[in-house]
Amino acid sequence: MPEITEFFEDNESILKINQELKIPESSFSFKAFTDEDVIKAIKNLPTNKASTKNDIPINIIKDLNQSCIKKLTDILNQCLIEGNFPSKLKRADITPIFKKGDCNDKENYHPFITNIFKSF
Repeated sequence: MPEITEFFEDNESILKINQELKIPESSFSFKAFTDEDVIKAIKNLPTNKASTKNDIPINIIKDLNQSCIKKLTDILNQCLIEGNFPSKLKRADITPIFKKGDCNDKENYHPFITNIFKSF
């Protein structure tokens, strides 16, 4: 069954609104995660951090076996497909790092993510 929007996509009023608003085609997209992407991200976790919020040592996360990597990859890709990411995957510790100039200007700082797994 067609979506309701398909019935109106060629409607003169809709076309005029789109033309006046100059709504650009979206060029933003995500590619699916591969097992190698997940392995690389885990390998890049800082080993100087003792553990996650739930006391899972970083070295345990780094030692995940291939079956765990595959399941984690599947979960991440399902999040992309559904467009729904768990809140815990959206959290991180971010420290502002001073670049240069006036230290009272927030534009002179850049973010540094210190622990993406802290909320787990």
